Amino acid sequence: MPAAHILKSQSTGKFYIGSALDLTERLAEHHRGHSPYTRNRGPWLLAYSEHYATLSEARQRERQIKSWKSHSAVQELIDAAVGLSVPARHGPYYGALARSIHVTVSSLPPMQIAGL
Repeated sequence: MPAAHILKSQSTGKFYIGSALDLTERLAEHHRGHSPYTRNRGPWLLAYSEHYATLSEARQRERQIKSWKSHSAVQELIDAAVGLSVPARHGPYYGALARSIHVTVSSLPPMQIAGL
C-alpha cells in the first residue's frame, strides 16, 4: 500500500520525508544504505506514516510536508498523531486528508520496523 513516511535519525535528530509504493521494502532499503541521503546518518526510526490508495497521492503528501521546511512543523505533525489530534496550523487540506488516510506512528527500533 502506498505511503508517505517520516524517518527520524537517532544519531542526529534530523527527519527524512519520503514516499513509497511498499513502505516495508523502502524501510529495508534505507537500512541497507540504498538511499544516499539516509546512508551513514542513522539508525533511523519510522516516526510517522500515512497510507494512501495511490502512489501519486502519497507523493503529493510528501511534497506538502517537505514544503513546510520546518523541523518544528514536522515534529508537530508527529506529536499530533500520537495524541490523535490534527494540527490546526496546516490548514483544511490536512484535515481532509486525515479523514481519508490511515496514520501510523511507531517507536519500534529500526530493525523491527523493517522486519529484519
